[in-house]
Amino acid sequence: MNRIVLSIGSNCSERELQMSNCIDMLSKLLIDIEVSHIYETPALNGVDNSYLNGVVKGGIQFEYDELKLKFKQYEKDCGRTPDSKKKGVIPIDIDIVIWNDEILKNQDFNQSYFQIGWKCLNSK
Repeated sequence: MNRIVLSIGSNCSERELQMSNCIDMLSKLLIDIEVSHIYETPALNGVDNSYLNGVVKGGIQFEYDELKLKFKQYEKDCGRTPDSKKKGVIPIDIDIVIWNDEILKNQDFNQSYFQIGWKCLNSK
């Protein structure tokens, strides 16, 4: 079994619903899922709508490439398109930040939108 830590976020008008639906979807995929509290952070560019963010960790039977494709399809199904990204509207964003204890995305790992949830999960 693989261990993952995800960063999830949404800044659309239905961001609470998007986050809730994403967590529901992840709870069906992950084993021993842990979810941080959901919190608001400003957009990094200082212009777009603020985000709701969370960090999720657990075990999963999928391999990395298969899981990445599954998450990209989920993002598309939720309305994420190149056009929505250009407009600064992200219905849902799922990033695999840590895979089997290896930090894959240092930039995401070091951002406050990840660190808030990461610290929450590691303080339990």
